Amino acid sequence: MLERFHVPKDKAIFIKPKEILKTVTSIFSKTGLPDQDSLQAAEVLIYADSRGIDSHGVSNMLRSYVDSFNKGNLNNNPKWKIKKEFGAVCTIDGDGGLGSVVGPHGMREAIKRAKEFGIGSVTVMNSGHFGAAAYYADQAVKSNMIGLATTGGGVGMAPTFSSEKLLGLNPIAVGAPTKVNPPFIFDASTSSVAGNKIELARRLGVKVLPGWISDKDGVPIMEEVNIPEYDNPKDKPMVLPFGGTRELGSHKGYSFSVIAEILCGGLGNNGLGPFRRDMTAHHFTAYNI
Repeated sequence: MLERFHVPKDKAIFIKPKEILKTVTSIFSKTGLPDQDSLQAAEVLIYADSRGIDSHGVSNMLRSYVDSFNKGNLNNNPKWKIKKEFGAVCTIDGDGGLGSVVGPHGMREAIKRAKEFGIGSVTVMNSGHFGAAAYYADQAVKSNMIGLATTGGGVGMAPTFSSEKLLGLNPIAVGAPTKVNPPFIFDASTSSVAGNKIELARRLGVKVLPGWISDKDGVPIMEEVNIPEYDNPKDKPMVLPFGGTRELGSHKGYSFSVIAEILCGGLGNNGLGPFRRDMTAHHFTAYNI
């Protein structure tokens, strides 16, 4: 992660993974999550922190999840179920649960089908934020499969030449096992910067780089600036597709984001971008090699 996003060492608190896992699991249990779901949600957060993805780790996401549970925006005991299936593919209704609780079931189902058909492809709809996409690609890797995971992130991206937020900051992760070397795991937002890093930069009081955000008219800001103050998360500045400007290839980031919208909201029949109906959707594919 870029140095500007690191918490200063004189302010950082270092905790052993096993200890923070126990604490976070306990916090999730207090929200009413069953024990196994609490552990699963905690594991996704600690996975991100242990790999330097602070934007999707405990310090940046836990309070948001707890707040959503307390406000009744997330189901703390989701009964996910398969709505449609056809051989290697299926669609799962997440029953309004936290994505890091329901999402792992989606990839496990994809892995299960890949063992039978050679490939398994699962879309999960009606679910909350699922954390770091790499976690799910790594699930497949641990089963000696190639894994792909994507999700409909928060609708905060202004497409190339747009003056409105119309697309999610949709990450795409791919993982591939290896024989000797560490596995290949790629996880990146289709936007110029992950939306959670905007919140992290605001919390740390650091500037964002040129080509990351636009002004209110959708014009890319091509200089380092402080993030404008906002109280409502919906008032976050518009994030640009990766590339930043058309001249630097922002149409590519824009198009990759649309692909993720199609795989998640399209296949899940949940709507795309600002037209999503039931929370958000995720997509998982496992390739049996």
